[in-house]
Amino acid sequence: MNSKNPRALNPPNQNAGEDILLIIQEATTKIKEGLVLGQDVKKIIEEYTLMVDDLKLRAEVYNALTVSAKKWEYEINTSIAIFAAGSFKTAKLGFSGFLDNAKIGTPVINKYEKKVRTAIKALSVEPPKIVTTKNGKAYTMSLRNRAEMAVRYETNLKELEEFVSSGVEYVWITSHANASPRCSPYQGKLYSINANNKQGRLDNIPYSYLPDILKLNNGNSIINGYNCRHRAVEYFKGSKPPVEYTEKQLKKEYSIDKNQRSYENTLRHLKTEEKLLRSTGYDKFIAEADKLKTRIQKLQKNYEIYSLKNNRSFNRWRAAIGREETYTSEPIN
Repeated sequence: MNSKNPRALNPPNQNAGEDILLIIQEATTKIKEGLVLGQDVKKIIEEYTLMVDDLKLRAEVYNALTVSAKKWEYEINTSIAIFAAGSFKTAKLGFSGFLDNAKIGTPVINKYEKKVRTAIKALSVEPPKIVTTKNGKAYTMSLRNRAEMAVRYETNLKELEEFVSSGVEYVWITSHANASPRCSPYQGKLYSINANNKQGRLDNIPYSYLPDILKLNNGNSIINGYNCRHRAVEYFKGSKPPVEYTEKQLKKEYSIDKNQRSYENTLRHLKTEEKLLRSTGYDKFIAEADKLKTRIQKLQKNYEIYSLKNNRSFNRWRAAIGREETYTSEPIN
């Protein structure tokens, strides 16, 4: 072990979950667009689910998308169908012919149009969710977050294997003030990463097996957890667990994280709304989509400027709604 320059296992970088998150986001966009057009979205769900390599995560993605699609369809039906007339009494959004049919009468058209617009906006912002059960209690979380944590977990295990192959057997978990409840019991402790030596004492310091800790709470544990800032650092004789953040520093870092995620979420929602408005083929909604596009471009620029001002990288793919999106924006002036 190198006592002068201990090696550190960094949390997976922000690109660790890019592939799986883009698959999930594109599937979400296609499903919502399919519902607006009155399509059967089962084939869309099956197509994108097969792109997920991990079988356990594949099953979770399939269930989450299926349940969410049914919920979205129900919400569209109840929001819009009561204002449909004649052959448009069905749940499908029959924009073609209906909104432009002068015989229906302007008041009815306006009311129907408003309901459709409200439903599209609501549909744009709701993510697919995954429900897990623990001790008889149901817990709900974003499918994006669940998938990203699963990828972080697998990435960490691979990096631990590389640590072991390079001769490292024991690591500290870094500490910082005001750690989250999921992390605080495990920070600042010594761990083995050798599967043949999972528990004991080293230099009179007790240790346990780190991979057992990483898999707690369905992978939402220390290091793996969403926005977790802990790291594993190589142990050497006489060393102590590194303290990396004061409470003040941590609050600042989390605030920047939160604002970046807010920018990214808003950009995805607005891009989805723009796409759904265009999919209707209705001139008035397409004109609204054009205005949204200008707003999106400005927000993208603000997101990038904010990130750079705070010495953070920005990842355009996190705000993308499909794999074919180029992630580009106007130059930052």
